[in-house]
Amino acid sequence: MNRELEEILNCRVFTADPEQMRAFVERPKEIIVQYNPSPEYTSTTTTLTLVLQKQCSMIPKLEQEFSSQSYNIQHLGPWCVNRLWQLYVERLADGGNLTHVGPEIKLAQGIIRSSNIPPPVCTERYLSPKVMKLIQLLRVAGHGLKDDFCGIIFVERRDTAIALCLLIQEFEEFQDRFRAQVLTGHGDGNERVLRMSFRDQTEIISNFRKKVYNLLIATSVAEEGLDIQPCNFVVRYENRTNFKYRSQREGSYMGSLLD
Repeated sequence: MNRELEEILNCRVFTADPEQMRAFVERPKEIIVQYNPSPEYTSTTTTLTLVLQKQCSMIPKLEQEFSSQSYNIQHLGPWCVNRLWQLYVERLADGGNLTHVGPEIKLAQGIIRSSNIPPPVCTERYLSPKVMKLIQLLRVAGHGLKDDFCGIIFVERRDTAIALCLLIQEFEEFQDRFRAQVLTGHGDGNERVLRMSFRDQTEIISNFRKKVYNLLIATSVAEEGLDIQPCNFVVRYENRTNFKYRSQREGSYMGSLLD
């Protein structure tokens, strides 16, 4: 291959042995973090979900969200489930503009507005043990790295990325420390509420480079074909076997959450 390329370009091609290169590249300190199993939350859902299921299950655009609740409450906890419902309905209602939406969306919006979603607290009443462990990791990293903090949390699902981003943004302890944003793929027609345009992706990555954001919660789009700057804090929220991203900064940390 090299000889053919040399003949075409009329030049000499020099390559390096990957094994020799690894000896000169500092690898991140990778740690495995275990967490306790999730408690058996009441009815495996939240009161808000039960009310919405009873009165708004006829809304086709929320069908996928209803089917995700059992997974989300175990992996994220009640607060994240309720906060996602608030986001889903707000987006379906066009950010609160109810003039051009049907009566079923107005009904869902009324249920959301009458519900009380308090600020998140790091207890199992609000958050799953897995999320609580992530908060602990962020506390340690944020304290240790301070203004140099630059991180990515990799997740598999769009709703997980959005829920964790909302949590970090609204968690009082983190508001002056982390500037979090979501980075997900384009999705398909069944994920209209959670889709992200290519323009949005480009703008978020640009702002991440400029340090407008210092923490991305991202699906695989951030490790497959997009030019993301190296970070000093990387977390695998799910144990993905095809995880490719590697931090390249000196003194960096990479953690994996395992049950």
